[in-house]
Amino acid sequence: MRHFFLLAGSSFAIGIVIGHFYPTAGPIAAGWIVVGLPVLWLIRGRKGFIPFFALIVVCTGVVSLRLERMPARDPVERQISDDRLSVNVKVLSLPDLKERGRSRRISFVGEAISVDQGTRYRPKIRPAKGRLQVFWIQPSSVPEPGDQWRLYGTLKRPRRAANPGEFDQERYLAGQNIRAVLEVIGPRSGRRTAISERHDLRRWIGRTRLWIAGRIDQVYRKPASSIIKALILGIRDDIGPGIRSAFMKTGTVHLLAISGLNITIVAGGFFMVFLMAGIPRRAVAGLTIAVVIVYVILSGAGIPVRRAGLMAVTVLIALIRGRRPVSLNVFCAAFFLMLLAAPEDLWNIGFQLSFLSVLSLIALMPLFPDRRFFSLGGSLAVTVGTFPLVLYYFNVVSPIGILANILAIPLFDAALFLSFFSLPVHDIPVIGGCLTHVSSLLVTAGLAWIEWLAGWPFGYWYLQRPTIFRLAVYYGTLTAMVAALRFRSIHRQWIIPGCWIALGATAACIVWSPVSPGFRATVLATGRDPVVHVRFSNGANWLINAGRSFPSDQGERVILPYLRRCGIRSLDGVVLTGLLKRYRGGLPSIFRDVAVREVLVPADERLPPDMERHSKMIRRFVTGSEIASGHETMKVFRDGAGDWKVLITVGRKSIALRRSVNDVSAGPETDVAVIPYLRKTADLNEAVRSTTFILAGGEASAIRFLTGSVRNVYRLDVTGALEIRPSTKGFTVFSCARA
Repeated sequence: MRHFFLLAGSSFAIGIVIGHFYPTAGPIAAGWIVVGLPVLWLIRGRKGFIPFFALIVVCTGVVSLRLERMPARDPVERQISDDRLSVNVKVLSLPDLKERGRSRRISFVGEAISVDQGTRYRPKIRPAKGRLQVFWIQPSSVPEPGDQWRLYGTLKRPRRAANPGEFDQERYLAGQNIRAVLEVIGPRSGRRTAISERHDLRRWIGRTRLWIAGRIDQVYRKPASSIIKALILGIRDDIGPGIRSAFMKTGTVHLLAISGLNITIVAGGFFMVFLMAGIPRRAVAGLTIAVVIVYVILSGAGIPVRRAGLMAVTVLIALIRGRRPVSLNVFCAAFFLMLLAAPEDLWNIGFQLSFLSVLSLIALMPLFPDRRFFSLGGSLAVTVGTFPLVLYYFNVVSPIGILANILAIPLFDAALFLSFFSLPVHDIPVIGGCLTHVSSLLVTAGLAWIEWLAGWPFGYWYLQRPTIFRLAVYYGTLTAMVAALRFRSIHRQWIIPGCWIALGATAACIVWSPVSPGFRATVLATGRDPVVHVRFSNGANWLINAGRSFPSDQGERVILPYLRRCGIRSLDGVVLTGLLKRYRGGLPSIFRDVAVREVLVPADERLPPDMERHSKMIRRFVTGSEIASGHETMKVFRDGAGDWKVLITVGRKSIALRRSVNDVSAGPETDVAVIPYLRKTADLNEAVRSTTFILAGGEASAIRFLTGSVRNVYRLDVTGALEIRPSTKGFTVFSCARA
């Protein structure tokens, strides 16, 4: 079969998709495999073999996904409890260390061995299996891969995305087959029980990665050392948020992840070095395979690097056997083998973007036959193939990405190649110093280029997420265009321009997503003090409060991803019901990426020092101040307890956002009341004057009291973000956490 891997890979992927959306199809698919394999053997080489083979591979994909998702005998997620537990864990990954002042935090992936739910004198040890993510605050020491530790902490489920655009920890860890999170606090909450053996591979890999990272810190200065560690080892912890944001805005964030470019530079560089040393060609290919395998292991063996390493090894094996490697066959072989090993990787973002980038290069590079424009053509091909998927996941489009990659890719590739040789020969007086200096200059120049382009006002756009239907139309048009390239006809000169026009039209439909008209208010789940985004019918966008900055920056973690998901690049204003940090902590992050016209603060509160530099855009308000007017109005009042209340009126319906729950029944009756964390029933008057309550959470007794008094009660800690829209009978409230 000429295109065996193409047929097998596509059929296997279709089977995974079917198994994901129809889990009950597993037994049926298994029956088809049992019956179909003998039939397939009998009809080999005959008519109908290829479609029947594709059907069997589809069924194999369904069954493989079902087998991978089959729970273990004693899964560790069954031991999840609110109480502290003692968990025996074997360290699997190199711990990620983050320091902020005096606070330290490490995170690593571990394999659960057993769980003790008893006390010190009456232990209840139960076996547990499965991978878990460990977060340890203020650790006594940094564990090494292969060691066994007894950790005392709280076993929890991974946190789901509570707001649109927010990082979904549950989905991310599920892609790594991790179903539980262990939170450990304090240096006395863990002790090592066993040390890994000297010949343990994980221990050797971890220590080698640490030694190389330490060597890079000795040889290079920041920020060059941070970039080189990302290029060589895939360690991006030391890269600051400003640099990461610049790479994201310019569409060059792929340079910080080890992918096909890194593998190509490593394999090609060492291949040429071995050839220059006079080694026979076949032996050079074998040595290069060994170098690629070692580099894949030391770099963390992520999905893009595994894909690139597998393709590189396939090409080198073809060279050893004296055969001509075909790009499409190599690509399909890597795609099929990686899915066969881990079917869940199909839903991984890195897997999708990695293979789609390579497929775009293979399919669209014939449009650029001139070698002088090879770099431009490659960058354009990857952009055309991946930008809808990037927009779907990250809500950002970077028109300057093509320009940024033209110069950034060769600079960072040259720095990567030179840094490989500068690390071992750095101590040699002349050669080592020259290599280190040149590679550092290349990294600095590439970083300066990216940061300069990131400052352009129209260099990047935050847009709404496109629908699945629009993505399907775009990639269908792109597939038809690629097919037209191979269609040899007298009308070919008319078909290709027509495909380009159709592709541009579908791309414009993806980029331009009209916002649904009408009023809506979105209450974000930001802990005990909700943040509300209000969009009026005239298109004005207002934000009520800006979230906390500690223990995490809610402006960076929650509010900005939400605004990007909605395609909002500017705010008409931000209303702060108080100047404490729990109301304004996220403002610096918002100012960094979003244009804010004005900030409204209470007239009787003193302006903090960190807000004095923004005094030109600050406006004071008093009780009864009207912020927005028209068909919908927004006013600010003081309630009976002296706290500020924001009242939004839509026709004859109203929404009240209260800073506290004291005297909640005071004032006019409202349809929806948004209140903070509810501690006790005394905070609520029996004469409840709202038909719908949205609260951040509360004590059990207070929740029962409120539920017994009001028909509609929503908890943000349960439902996640809620969207409020007017209807004929009042307001409609629905969850939009994962929208």
